[in-house]
This record gives sequence, C-alpha cells and structure tokens, in this order.
Amino acid sequence: MLKTSTTAVATMLLALSASSMEMTAAPDEAEIREELLKKRDEADSELFKQLAEFKTRATADGLIEAYDSMASIYMRLEILKALVELDGAAEAEQIALQKLMDVAVGSTERELRDGAIDTLGKCRSKGRAFLRMIIESPAEDYVREDAMESHVRISSEED
Repeated sequence: MLKTSTTAVATMLLALSASSMEMTAAPDEAEIREELLKKRDEADSELFKQLAEFKTRATADGLIEAYDSMASIYMRLEILKALVELDGAAEAEQIALQKLMDVAVGSTERELRDGAIDTLGKCRSKGRAFLRMIIESPAEDYVREDAMESHVRISSEED
C-alpha cells in the first residue's frame, strides 16, 4: 500500500514538474513577433535579440516589420543592432543586410543612418559587400563617406 502511494505521489510530482516546465518554456518565434507588433514601442528591447536567435527568414521579416512599426529612434536602433545576428544565416542574411543598406541610404534620421552603417560594419559575412554597394551608389556624399570609413575598418587584403 505504501509503495503504491509513493509511486502515485512520484507520478504526480513528475506531471506537475513537466507542466510547470511547459509554462516557463521560452516563447517561440511567432509569439515574439506577435508581442513586438502588439506592443510596438512599449515592447522590451530584449525581444529583438531573442527573435534574432532563430536566424530564419521569418525572423528577418519580423524584425523588419517591427522596425517599420516603431515610432522611436531608440527602438529602431535596437532592431538594427539585432539584425547583425542574422549575418551568415543562409535564409535571413540577404533580407537583413538589404534592410540595413536601405536605412543607411534612405533614412532621414542621422542616428539611424549611422546605426545601419555601424551594424553593416559588424557583419563579417557580407557586410563589406553591402558597404561597397553604398559607396558605389548615388547616395549622399556623407553617407558614402561613412560607409567608406566602416568598409576600411573591416577590409581585408582581397578588397
């Protein structure tokens, strides 16, 4: 009788432990995207880094969608910083670095342009190529000069 009660208690404890682990499990990619889009500028900026860890096309799309929905420069800069995590991620890299280049060339806010160029300068896989495209583009001279400085900082002998 005691053995049966002990087994039953142990089984209940295991079930409770498993259900509490499910409740504290890290949010998945879709949940993070949904929270970012729902809370927008009120969201915790750590969510950008958490989302970037998935390194998927959906991650890149989610970060870009969040960027476009943010009103504050601070939150947009935090998203730009998170995009560096997608450097080298096969399905997400191109779209992430293209967004960085678009911000560097097209943003009206100097802080965002500088943040995008700085982030491209941290992208070891294809950052140099995107900086080179900015340098060779018809962008404003100061944007191209900033891109050149960042490109020089990370250049190699093959450049």
